[in-house]
Amino acid sequence: MLNHEGKLVGVGSLIVADATGRGDRMPGNMFVPTDLLPAILADLMVNGRIAGAGRPWLGVSTDELRGHLVVSNVTHEGPADRAGLKRGDLILGVNGEPVSHLPEFYRKLYAQGAAGTLVALDVLKDNEKRRIEVKSINRLDHLRLKSSF
Repeated sequence: MLNHEGKLVGVGSLIVADATGRGDRMPGNMFVPTDLLPAILADLMVNGRIAGAGRPWLGVSTDELRGHLVVSNVTHEGPADRAGLKRGDLILGVNGEPVSHLPEFYRKLYAQGAAGTLVALDVLKDNEKRRIEVKSINRLDHLRLKSSF
């Protein structure tokens, strides 16, 4: 992201389906402000990512539909796939706390701890409410990113 003077002020981080948060379904991108980068720049240069376990990742994509989170994609051989989540399932909550919006889902997911934590998802699957435990991982470990330098 560049400001009016052409200076880099943000790095794209996450594409979202509804950037307005009002249900307009206007896609957008979330950015990390560049003033936050100096603290992690050495890790990025050496390892291509920040040190540590990272945030929990489940390998599931969702869409918001009439106040529900509908699973739109499950990453093959990812944590959600291994736990049995399928396209079309509804995510109702995280660890017993209801969710109906994507930002709320991520806040509650990240509050569970670092990558590797067990995440209890309350889901509607085949018209039946279930609790499915998903062992999260670091997304970068799944992708097996290779250094480009």
